[in-house]
Amino acid sequence: MSDVLTQLNGAVFIAPDGPGTPWYYLGDCSYADDLSLPKAASTPIFCYSARTGKFVKRGSSMEAPDNGTITISSLLERTANRLEQLQCSPTLYVAQTACGVKSDLKNADRVWPLISADIEAINYTNLSHYSDDGASEVSVDFAFDPDVQMMVRVDLTRQTTADTDTINDIDALALSVCAGEGCGSPAHAGEIAWTAPDSAAGPALATPQITENYGSTWTNAAANPFAAGMSIMSAAMVDVSPTVRRVILGMEAPTGAQGMIAYSDDEGATWSTVNVGGAVAGHGSANYNTIFALDYYHVWLASAAGYIYFSSDGGASWTAQESGSIHVGDYMSIDFYDENYGVAVGAADVIAVTQDGGDTWSAATATSGGGDLLTCNISDSNVIWTGDDDGKLWRSDDFGDSWTQVTSFVGSGVGDVKHVEFVNPVTGFLVTNSAAPLGTIHRTKDGGYTWEALTTPTNSGLNGGSFWDANNGYVVGEANSGTGVILRVSPEM
Repeated sequence: MSDVLTQLNGAVFIAPDGPGTPWYYLGDCSYADDLSLPKAASTPIFCYSARTGKFVKRGSSMEAPDNGTITISSLLERTANRLEQLQCSPTLYVAQTACGVKSDLKNADRVWPLISADIEAINYTNLSHYSDDGASEVSVDFAFDPDVQMMVRVDLTRQTTADTDTINDIDALALSVCAGEGCGSPAHAGEIAWTAPDSAAGPALATPQITENYGSTWTNAAANPFAAGMSIMSAAMVDVSPTVRRVILGMEAPTGAQGMIAYSDDEGATWSTVNVGGAVAGHGSANYNTIFALDYYHVWLASAAGYIYFSSDGGASWTAQESGSIHVGDYMSIDFYDENYGVAVGAADVIAVTQDGGDTWSAATATSGGGDLLTCNISDSNVIWTGDDDGKLWRSDDFGDSWTQVTSFVGSGVGDVKHVEFVNPVTGFLVTNSAAPLGTIHRTKDGGYTWEALTTPTNSGLNGGSFWDANNGYVVGEANSGTGVILRVSPEM
């Protein structure tokens, strides 16, 4: 088999109703023209120097990119084909497949998802000629958001760490920072990440670790944020200033004692701790994925005992937004789409939603699964995902008013759905544990309509994860073979 892909390896798939809905293969007699993905345009700024008599470049200004464009064509037949009958703005998947049946999107080596592609023109060619007998064709010109994350095949590799404890959660830098003069050091998405580990038996201290080289090495923080015997359940990062990045860690909710959050602005050399809840309230992180940080001014904590807290100062202080009025059980996960739309899930199939940044929280419809919900994610403006401790994955297309069980992954209905996270409306990752437990990482290329089980290294159960694009991320898990498990998801080489 050649590693070189050709036009004959290509295929076009169309989901008329958007991500997460049924798609169809356009057929053997169809093809895609060149795919154009414009980037932001840069215009130089020049100043005339009276000293040198020349124009000197002093900077540049940026302009928004144009739409991405592509033309999809197929042979014209006696009856109208699906391309001619498209309405609204479908999602297109342009794929190339070296092995296997190219008419199955799951087999693809490369996928370009073109979300909400606007139909700009329908063209008919070779309709009539006095002597030539070329094939008649129909083609459709599409325009779409040019910020397309191409999907490629990925590998999972276990990272080397000296941490002997279970690792509950991890948070990685999600956006690249191209720093300039006086703005600190540049950092790329995934280059920096923090772990949230258990405390060792003894009791001993839970020591978080940091990587600053995409997981090649993991280094213990110089200081420990919490007292001996207290596990760290959740982690998040925010930028305090152009040169200071803060890590925020959530201590496991203690029984009959004060909850606590810790943060560090100097890569773990020193920690500040903040009390959460009353002296014997037992508030704090009951699970991983319980701290969500949109930015320094918007940080939420899904707490034990039915509380949801908010911080507008990077975790330095916390105010209760929800105080056990929806339920008094533990919240197990929280996620926000933007500064307004959020969801938190918890024990006994409890789902809370907000559309005003948490000023008000209300109970959403239960999934009907009856289990404890362990994870949640908002993949699009109205689309919520959640998973439970019965191995069931649920999707809502109306922000929690109704739910549909998604069973298109191996192991559905057994064990636990531990983590679900979408990096855009079509590409998401799913972490499940069997009853053993044995963890598996899955990826979807079509908004959750189908899921592919990735070849996952040996483990004793997986927990939280952090992904920053369609092909990259980390997943952490229970101690195995003497150390905690950190798995790196990266493009296949």
